[in-house]
Amino acid sequence: MIIRKCLIVKELQDDMMIDGLLQKYDDSAPYMYGIVVDGEKSLLDKLGTIVNLGEPAVISFFRVNKTPYNGNYLVDFDNIIEIMSKSDYEKRKGGK
Repeated sequence: MIIRKCLIVKELQDDMMIDGLLQKYDDSAPYMYGIVVDGEKSLLDKLGTIVNLGEPAVISFFRVNKTPYNGNYLVDFDNIIEIMSKSDYEKRKGGK
């Protein structure tokens, strides 16, 4: 059980369409996207009220604000830039 106010995320490394332009994945970019795989219960409940019920949540956060954890990353809730559903994230993907 996660008790710290954070989420566990798996990094997503897709190319993205931003303002109609293809932005290639860059592991040196200041922010990154991750799909939420676990976390502190109240935070997971909060995410469930923001994204479509039962759909995975994707967050963006500043790359420097992550901590490696069992092959994924820990991200404190205060460091989240944006929250979206997995389907909304899929709409932004590009280069396919």
